[in-house]
Amino acid sequence: AENLVHDELMADFIGIYEAFGYYRAEYFLRFMGVMEGSGNRMVYYTKELSSEDKERLAGLLKETSAQLEKWSKTEAFKALTIQERIRIMCMKGLAGISKGFDPAE
Repeated sequence: AENLVHDELMADFIGIYEAFGYYRAEYFLRFMGVMEGSGNRMVYYTKELSSEDKERLAGLLKETSAQLEKWSKTEAFKALTIQERIRIMCMKGLAGISKGFDPAE
């Protein structure tokens, strides 16, 4: 489930940023159903998980999306190509993204 959710996060991050010119963690969290809003894609990835694991995953997604929003506002991020942004997110994974980004990234 983690790899699929990581893919969703990256796709939504790039899509939201490209569509609006900025990224808001709230949009992703609403689309996924972590926050009440317009979607509930989490249900597709968490069918087999316990309630406790679902809560942990939701917490991890809150952290990762917040770190992505923060990163997207940096000059270092703005200097990267889409391909470089994707490469960095792939290398870090969900857990790595949740810990934040080095200014050099």
